[in-house]
Amino acid sequence: MRIRRVRLVNFRRFRDREVSFGPGLNLIVGPNEAGKSTILDGIATALFCDVASTAKAVKDLERWGSKGAMRLELDFEHDGEIYRLRKDFGARRAVLEKGDGSETLGDRGEVEARLREMVGFREQQAFESVAAVRQGELAALEGKGGKSRRSDLLPMIEKKMTSSSGATDAAGVIGRLEKSIAAMGVGVKRLADRPGPIRSLMDQEEELAERISRSGKAWADAVRTRKELTSERADLAKAEQRLESIEGMLESEGARSRYVAELEDVRQKLSRNASEVGKLRKLKTDIAEAYEGIDGTLPELGKTVEEAKRDFDAAGERIAKLEERSPAGDWRTASKRPGAAAIVLGAAALALFFAPVYAPIPPGVRLWLILGGAALGALTVYFFRRGARLWGFAHDMQRELGEKERAERSYREALGAAGVSTYEEYGRLAARQQELHASIQKWNALLQEQTGEGDADKFEESLLTDGAALERRAGELEEKLEESGGAENVLSPVEAARLRNERNGLLETIDRLRKSTIAKEVRLEEAAVDTALPDLEARRENVARELALVLRRERVLRLAHEGLLTALDRTKREASTALAPVVSRVLGGVTLGRYSDVSVATDLEFSVKNPDPVEGAPPTLGGDELSAGTIDQFYLAVRYALLEFLSGPCGAPFLLDDVLVHFDPERRDAAIGVLREIARQRQVIMLSCENHAAESADEVVRLDGVNAGSASPGGEAPQEVPRER
Repeated sequence: MRIRRVRLVNFRRFRDREVSFGPGLNLIVGPNEAGKSTILDGIATALFCDVASTAKAVKDLERWGSKGAMRLELDFEHDGEIYRLRKDFGARRAVLEKGDGSETLGDRGEVEARLREMVGFREQQAFESVAAVRQGELAALEGKGGKSRRSDLLPMIEKKMTSSSGATDAAGVIGRLEKSIAAMGVGVKRLADRPGPIRSLMDQEEELAERISRSGKAWADAVRTRKELTSERADLAKAEQRLESIEGMLESEGARSRYVAELEDVRQKLSRNASEVGKLRKLKTDIAEAYEGIDGTLPELGKTVEEAKRDFDAAGERIAKLEERSPAGDWRTASKRPGAAAIVLGAAALALFFAPVYAPIPPGVRLWLILGGAALGALTVYFFRRGARLWGFAHDMQRELGEKERAERSYREALGAAGVSTYEEYGRLAARQQELHASIQKWNALLQEQTGEGDADKFEESLLTDGAALERRAGELEEKLEESGGAENVLSPVEAARLRNERNGLLETIDRLRKSTIAKEVRLEEAAVDTALPDLEARRENVARELALVLRRERVLRLAHEGLLTALDRTKREASTALAPVVSRVLGGVTLGRYSDVSVATDLEFSVKNPDPVEGAPPTLGGDELSAGTIDQFYLAVRYALLEFLSGPCGAPFLLDDVLVHFDPERRDAAIGVLREIARQRQVIMLSCENHAAESADEVVRLDGVNAGSASPGGEAPQEVPRER
């Protein structure tokens, strides 16, 4: 990570300050109280502080008397990408975006996680302990505080080596394990006023065993009685369990039987309901079809048919009566002019009768002529009367036949209007109509009887509603029956009777066992033994179990302690192996090669090879044997080695706050050269009250101590000058 720009608004002493940095070695020069350390605080706060934090330490960072909220901006480069970070502590808003706008994070949690990933430190404390070396901290690493400082560095290395989340450290866990193991074992090897849990449980077990052993025969009797009591209690528990099972089975059987009976009743009701609905719909359909089969015009047409038939029958009767008194002869062939024949015969009779009078006819012939004329006259009268009767009969018959024909036509027309061709068909039709009317009356009577003289449609709707309710109830009963085991699992009467008999037998057994157990419990209470024997035995068993658990926990803790010690030792060796070359290289460069052989112990105890070995002198020198300046140089190398180890080559920049103040000129120049080399791979930002490193710095920022706490309304930036050559 290389910081390009930082802007501080209402932060500590700054109202609005902006500082730009180069990628290599940056020098911020200014007098004391100019705000150099505030800039480093701003960088650390921007990288690690949560904008939503309400902690007093965060609130104290705001500029005194400021009207606006604290805001921080940080432009930096990481893995070849440009990023801008903006944190507004008033709005509690954090935004991290790429310079090209291709990615923007607005969630606070995501922003903080991404920043920690880029920096390489999970906590601000770890960052400031390694990457941000403040004024006076180098010297504080050694001497009386040296051991404590190393103990602070060890957890960070352990977390780095074990990829820990930072919630705890192995050394702390080991210490707590040692305390727990020691507390558990107090009093085991030697007497103690307050023994630990192991010793306490062992004493309790011994005391209980001694009390139990003193009981003798009474104890043996009590043990035997307790065994019998235990056996009977077990039998009682089994009998009660079996009784509960049987009662459950009988209860389930009763429920199943009730469900089956109710389901059968519901199904019968459904069948009756369906039958009634079918009968009702059949009656309604039959009545409707009967009404459709009834011809409303048939009564009036029937009257016409009956009248036409009566006229037709009357004409037939009259013709029949005429035929009964029909004269002799065929009236159908009789002359329709009987008078003409009579005239001819009469004329002939007169001629024969009067011829002898006027003609000279012999007397013998005359008599015959007169007789013949008289006979013809009589015959004429006979034929005339006979012809007159035939003619009159024929006339009456023709008239009646005409009336009958007219009546027959009217009769046929009436039958045709009724839709039949014969009176027999009309009779059947009329009979069918009467049957339909009779059926309608009968069906209406049945319908009223079924519906109670109510509305048939409403009655049918009521039947359908009842049927739907019955269907739902049948479904519920089927589900309950299935849940209770199904109809196929309904017990037979024989099996149910067997279960009831077994239940009665179990009730007797349970009653007997309860009486027996009560008697044995009373006998144990009245026995001349320790009244707490059962409790003592139970307590002894409990104590033995607790002791076993405590011993097992102690073994687990010891195994965990040994495993953590092994893992921690391996971690420290790996860390010391990784740190030693870097410390040697940097320290050798700062000390002009005098101290270039550094050893790092597993407890981070650093030592250097003695450059001036004389007889009796130690081969290696620790912190106590080095000068104050060398100690500062030594731990500057250590800090950089830790930064390389914990943050990686692309991680946090190296921030140094006036760390060269105790270096002599030669070693200060050498240290600046080393920092210059470091800056080729990692950005270095160094704060100083003096201008020693200005020639070697890539960027120089000069702060004015007089105006450090003020800025113009537009946000006056501090004075910056290019690298001095």
